[in-house]
Amino acid sequence: MTSFTIFKNDNPISKIRIIQYFKNNYWLLMLFAIFTFSFVLDIFVLTRYSLSYGIDGAFYDIQVRNILQHGFPMSNDPPLAYYLLTPFVLLFGNSFLGIKIGMALMGSLMVLPAYLLTECYTKEKVGGSKIPALLSAFMVTVNVNYFALIGDFLQNLVGVLFLVVFLYFAVMWFADINQWKKYGALTVLFLCLNLLTHIYTGAVAVTIFFSLLIFSIVFKTYKIRKLPLFDLKILGMVSALVLAFFTVLFLTYPVMYTKFSTVMLSFISSSTTQTGVTGRGVTSPVSGIIFLSLPYMLGIVAAVIILYRGLKEKITLMPVRMDKTTAKRDKTKLEMVKTTLGLDKATLEMGNATIKMDNTLHDNNKILYKNFHSKMNKNTLLVWAYISMAVLLAVLVSIPASDYQSRFLL
Repeated sequence: MTSFTIFKNDNPISKIRIIQYFKNNYWLLMLFAIFTFSFVLDIFVLTRYSLSYGIDGAFYDIQVRNILQHGFPMSNDPPLAYYLLTPFVLLFGNSFLGIKIGMALMGSLMVLPAYLLTECYTKEKVGGSKIPALLSAFMVTVNVNYFALIGDFLQNLVGVLFLVVFLYFAVMWFADINQWKKYGALTVLFLCLNLLTHIYTGAVAVTIFFSLLIFSIVFKTYKIRKLPLFDLKILGMVSALVLAFFTVLFLTYPVMYTKFSTVMLSFISSSTTQTGVTGRGVTSPVSGIIFLSLPYMLGIVAAVIILYRGLKEKITLMPVRMDKTTAKRDKTKLEMVKTTLGLDKATLEMGNATIKMDNTLHDNNKILYKNFHSKMNKNTLLVWAYISMAVLLAVLVSIPASDYQSRFLL
């Protein structure tokens, strides 16, 4: 069998090994097939007519054309989606066609985070089967809500894509908060991308993030009977980053302040003017009853059951790896505590920087869990995010009606 070489490390790879690799990882081919099918289907649906679809179709065309002519969009909306669509317009030379192809590509990309999120939940529940995750990846881009977004609410769809990716990285990070370099940076990045894409998906992302972080802090405090200081630092740092992000955004792009303030004032004013001159309440054009579907209610019940089971589980304590300087400093502190308390049994393993303390040290609570971080169950975090979104939906349904409230719900 003919073989070829990867020039980077001169590692010969035969065709047999390639075939065997894809046999062992068949899901990669199936996931790519689902992505391709979704992209082709989107192109077919969107290009049946030459003009843009929906009441906002021409709106996106105007924004992209204004970027090409002046460098910035005409509206005061978060502009990232418009800038992402601009290269497709340049590439295909037609604003209508370029926007449609760009949206088909970004919409089809949702199969990847949908697969990863579902696989994250089902990995240990179905014997390692990839079928539920692949089914989720397929369903996310062939449902009626998806086609409603890709045909009319284009900016919302880009925001949903970033929101799902953000949710995956957030769950992976909070499951092991020490992985801030790997997942933490990506979580914060996609949080900012959400804020730059759409005000509604950005608000949902901020809500989910702080909901997960606060839940993680409370849960760990309850389980280990000690405040997780690292988590509290993350809370303070990210809060400062979000505040700094908004400050820089409003200073460099002032029209964004107008957009955010308009939406906030709309919610506030609707709560203070619940009744009109005639004394009748304002009726919301979107009824909360439409969300009381059987799948949605079953999802809420299942989430509550999974959360209840997760709350009874013990969190995993993992030793923290430190450099030599940090390990030497902690060893000195340990020796000082050992001398002060008169302890005889205390060992420090330099390899993993693990401190083993006897009962006296635990009782005195001097350096309890000093060199440990805790890991949480991903499923518990996932269902908490689901419940948080359900609570957000309930709040939106219950508040007084307004134009922005209805658009947020949709």
